[in-house]
Amino acid sequence: MTANGNIGHPSKGDYGSDVFTADLSKAAIYCTGTVTSGTATNHSFTVIIFDPTLAAGSYACTFWLFQNDLPVNAALTVSQAGTGTVSVKLIICYGNYDSASVAGHVKVADGKTYDTETKLIRKDTVRQALYSASGYVCTFSGTVLDGAIASGQAGTVSVEGVTLASSSVTVSNGRAAVTGTFNLEEGAAFSGVTVTDEGSFTTPVTVTVGGKTFTADVTFRRTDTRRKAGSFSVYPTGAAGYVDETGEARTQETWTRLDGSVTELADGGWYYVLPNDTVSCNSRIWVNGSASLILGDGATLSADAGIGVNAGSSLTVYGQSDGTGTLNAATYDGNAAIGGTYPNDGGAVTIRGGVVNAIANANSSGNSGAGIGGSFSKGGGTTTITGGKVTAASAQGESIGSHGYNGSASIVLDWNSRSAPGMEVYTQTLKTGAGGHLDYHTAVTFTKPFVLKGTNTLATRENLAGNTLVPATRITFDANGGTGGMADAGCAAGGSYTLPGCGFTAPEHRHFKGWQVGDDTTTRQPGEALTDVALSAEPLTVKAVWYTEAHVVFGNGGGSGDMADLYTNESSYTLPDCGFTAPEGKVFRGWKINEETTPRQPGFTLMVQPDQTCTVTAVWEQTYTVTVDDAVSGYVTAYPTPTVAGSTVTLALSLPAYLSLTEGSLKATYGGGELSPARVNDTTYIFTMPAADVSVTGAFQLNTADMPYVDARGAAKTPVQEYTAVAASDTSWGSAGATSWYVVTANTTLSSRVAVNGDVNLILCDGTTLTAEKGINVAGTNSLTVWAQSLGGAKGRLVATGEIKNAGIGGRRYYVSSKYNCEVAGTIVINGGDVTATGGGYAAGVGSAGAESSSDISPAQIVRPQKCVYHVKRLLPRTLSPRCTPCTPLEGKAYNRSKTKRAARREENA
Repeated sequence: MTANGNIGHPSKGDYGSDVFTADLSKAAIYCTGTVTSGTATNHSFTVIIFDPTLAAGSYACTFWLFQNDLPVNAALTVSQAGTGTVSVKLIICYGNYDSASVAGHVKVADGKTYDTETKLIRKDTVRQALYSASGYVCTFSGTVLDGAIASGQAGTVSVEGVTLASSSVTVSNGRAAVTGTFNLEEGAAFSGVTVTDEGSFTTPVTVTVGGKTFTADVTFRRTDTRRKAGSFSVYPTGAAGYVDETGEARTQETWTRLDGSVTELADGGWYYVLPNDTVSCNSRIWVNGSASLILGDGATLSADAGIGVNAGSSLTVYGQSDGTGTLNAATYDGNAAIGGTYPNDGGAVTIRGGVVNAIANANSSGNSGAGIGGSFSKGGGTTTITGGKVTAASAQGESIGSHGYNGSASIVLDWNSRSAPGMEVYTQTLKTGAGGHLDYHTAVTFTKPFVLKGTNTLATRENLAGNTLVPATRITFDANGGTGGMADAGCAAGGSYTLPGCGFTAPEHRHFKGWQVGDDTTTRQPGEALTDVALSAEPLTVKAVWYTEAHVVFGNGGGSGDMADLYTNESSYTLPDCGFTAPEGKVFRGWKINEETTPRQPGFTLMVQPDQTCTVTAVWEQTYTVTVDDAVSGYVTAYPTPTVAGSTVTLALSLPAYLSLTEGSLKATYGGGELSPARVNDTTYIFTMPAADVSVTGAFQLNTADMPYVDARGAAKTPVQEYTAVAASDTSWGSAGATSWYVVTANTTLSSRVAVNGDVNLILCDGTTLTAEKGINVAGTNSLTVWAQSLGGAKGRLVATGEIKNAGIGGRRYYVSSKYNCEVAGTIVINGGDVTATGGGYAAGVGSAGAESSSDISPAQIVRPQKCVYHVKRLLPRTLSPRCTPCTPLEGKAYNRSKTKRAARREENA
């Protein structure tokens, strides 16, 4: 282009003619003047072409400006069949004007031409011009809500009677986004109506996805020249599922879909936020009466002005199977996010499931209500939470419950096995740097245990605020007989808990061994972690396990007495001496340890273990007696006696020099037989005790012909060379007018009364006893003198007992010529020995025989030398007294009669 002068206006400043060019950067301009930039304006716009015959692709085209048929090269892009887009850029020189009305047409390379309407083209503003042949392009979009549709599934769309130019089905989280395009000629009869430029029509759109088919009636309306569009939303009908307070799945047959248009929940009504639906409500939602709200899985309800539940009304919020439906309630102006609307108290709010976020923000004055509960400075109703994830916050800190001193409120926290997994309750304040707050007018009840999330600390009213609470199993501690207490703890489901040290005081004689957890009998130690703790409404009891010190119990085994039990924490114990009294006829043999058969002796080291009771029982053994026969009892001593069977019995011989044991005569006899004791040496013999009482017998022989004896003073006399050993068969000793000697060499019993003839001397050998069962008869001129071998404790003994009216030693009573006569006692001299003489009835022990009257009594000549020992017993009436010739006084001594009388009285009373 060549211009002589300026382009766009005259040289004097007046406005010139219009100049149109497509693009100055591409034009060849020759100008002798100037091109004023202020008069050239860039204008861009887009031309959209709707033509059912256009196939997808890219085409060359020319845009013609009607005013001067100025061509503008452009490109037609057809992104989907039936719809094309042409982008046009013009530089229009109108002086300082910013807009112009233009019209034109598009000519596509294939010869098709599309005329435009006249459009106002403004500077730097995109405008659309519609070009069309004779038809309409119809577009639709919609949503299918069904939580059962899995993400990523393919789907198809169909419209009855037409062929779709394009369609798509995209599924995400149970929500299918559907689009489609189809073309109609003007005047076509469709779904019972004729398609016109201004009219609308309705037709079914069918979507098949995830094995399910959904149909919606879609109304298409004119949105631009030659274009009509429609939209739809499809959601399940029928019963709405929810999870109740016990964790059971329930259904509600009748319900109202909650969308942004519903702002009032009526008494008794059920309201449903469909699964995967997104609903927003800018107005406060009011609850009038008792209403229930189900949050479908994947749904989101944004109550941007909160939910008003004033006193007298109640709201129950339920979740579905996976509890992912969300309620976001926020408010200002002193209202509770869910609850009272200022200046009202809040009503009852129950949350059974879902995700509930209740945030009460401050108004311009800095005031706020509770997150859930009362409005500013007002009370709240009962807030019951049994499931879901609940977050309650307030700008002034009162997260749940009463918001001030003008009212009260209560919180009930509960859970069930189905709601507990994932359940959380979080209270907080929006104050900077402050924790949660719980007004002191708000009561809290924990129906089941909760812990502070991430800890084993049980939730209480005091620590509820500012923390996240999760359902937990309460852990209680059982002292199991100990004393003291340990605070309960808690453990969230699937969490872990580290067993603490024992804080109980052990029972007496016991020590801490570990913990028993529940019914598991395994003993666990402090510091051991319990993992994957199952959630239970019943407490998990952790019981102290004690081990008992080794317990030693003493049993008397049939004896008597007591021995105290013993407890020891040592590993060994030394058996003590027996402290029981033996049963009669038995002796302590040792200790029986539990079921052992071998008795253990005192001093034995007994190994003991904790938690074990060791029974130590006294073992007794029957004892048997060893009796030494009277004939040898002065010379043989047996020991031990009594003793047990199998033990060794020792026979100790103590013989005077003149006696020796007759070889083979020593025997130990018992009911079952006879034993011959074994000789150890001359004075010791032994035998093994049988299980029976034993009698020891034997015989002795003289070692010499001379028999020693002593006088009354103990002075040795000349041994007797000729004497006779007293025998059990003796009936008389000596002969008339002669002197004779008899010696008791062994224990001997005379069964007949022995008559003394002449002067008889009787020597009692040491250790011997002579028993005259019927006494010794000494009468008339006959005499009996008793001697001993010594005066010590080993001296011999003489025991003489008379029959009725016969003296023990002395006269006898006899019958002659039809008359009883009493013999006059002879002379009786006792120089030694231990003599006991007992008369029969009415007879002297030593002296005369008994008589019918005192005139019949003959005196006895009794001589008792100094130091002799004798016992005289009489069985005479007390009116009778035997006459006794006192002992002859020793040389240089006087006889003391009074002493004799006292002695006689003692003898008489014996």
